[in-house]
Amino acid sequence: RWPGGTVADTYHWQDGIGPRDQRPRTWSYFFGGEDDNQFGTDEFLRLCELLGAVAVIKTNAITADLDETLQWMQYCNYKGGSRWSRLRSQNGHAEPYGVRYWQIGNEASDAFSPERYAELVHQRSYFMRQVDPDARIIVTGCAGGDWNELFLKRYTHLLKRSSVANRNMIHLMGLKYPSPEHIEQTVAELDQYLGAGEVDIAVEEWRAFSGRMLPDAFYDEMTLHERVLKQGQSNLTYEGTVDMEASILCATRLHMLMRYARRVKLASFVYPTNAWGPMIKTNGSRFLRTSHYHVFDMLKEHMGATLVDTETNTQNLDVIASVSDDHKRTHVSIVNPFGHGDVRLRLRTAIAPSRGTASILAGQPTDENTFDKPDVLVPQAASVEIHDHDCTFQCPSGSVTSATLEL
Repeated sequence: RWPGGTVADTYHWQDGIGPRDQRPRTWSYFFGGEDDNQFGTDEFLRLCELLGAVAVIKTNAITADLDETLQWMQYCNYKGGSRWSRLRSQNGHAEPYGVRYWQIGNEASDAFSPERYAELVHQRSYFMRQVDPDARIIVTGCAGGDWNELFLKRYTHLLKRSSVANRNMIHLMGLKYPSPEHIEQTVAELDQYLGAGEVDIAVEEWRAFSGRMLPDAFYDEMTLHERVLKQGQSNLTYEGTVDMEASILCATRLHMLMRYARRVKLASFVYPTNAWGPMIKTNGSRFLRTSHYHVFDMLKEHMGATLVDTETNTQNLDVIASVSDDHKRTHVSIVNPFGHGDVRLRLRTAIAPSRGTASILAGQPTDENTFDKPDVLVPQAASVEIHDHDCTFQCPSGSVTSATLEL
């Protein structure tokens, strides 16, 4: 996701392209200090190419006009010989990047009324789709309250009365840090106003860390926006604690996103590196995998698979299961939170497995990997006992278990 969240509201993309020694230094409105713009659109999209990652570009809806967005889309995606596609070629990328996901604004509920934002979306989405008919347009929603419904009422009213673009132009609605109830409410509202299954959800941000990153006074005396500004001015770190308790939360939230995979099509973990509760920390040349890294690594077998139903006789465990496309493997992940004790879990499958492998990540709530002790929390191989359709695991209190069963 580029250029991020809050930054997007004041970001001008042309500051971050071209020869690096000619890029301007710009002041950071929200976080203090300056940005040298050495990492910009081309660097971001080349990184996505190297990683095989899907890019989402979030456009500036507050301090930039529509024309700036349309020029950005041409720079990234236009195949012809316009000024902006030629400039992309001059900057080292002759072929279009093919960015499909474009978002209109960041935290719109802080900057606009839902009705005003609907008018902005109605206008911008039409012209954005003229530049790139294949663009998948994301609008910014709000987790909870009536903001989404008021936006949708106004947006659908504009669609009905428009003589130019009377068909829906948006594809996903963004939510930050949603609960299952927020996702269900948003899905119901989208289906009601725009048709069943027509618009899906992008979870713009989700996170998992323990404790507070800032002094107590920041939370007790300041609003969120005052906190962000003061933090930048105070040159405080954004690094949070990634301990076992946080990684239990990380696995639980990944499970939640999987359960809603029919409608949640994108989800951005904030942040993968260094800030808040990351997967990776760096310090100069030193490199550290946090326990979040291991959670993602253990649960990655679910990716691209099909979720299957599970039934449990306890509410203490959080269990997700999926089956591979070739129906030869079932992957099961189990979260046993702190406070419920060790569990010997017997899993019964519809098809008898021939063999199974498992790994467990476990520790005390405050255990964490550090540069001096990087292997405090690492997955350990675990045994899987198989008897016909039954598979048995040991799930310690405060653990994430990942198992693959060959069918």
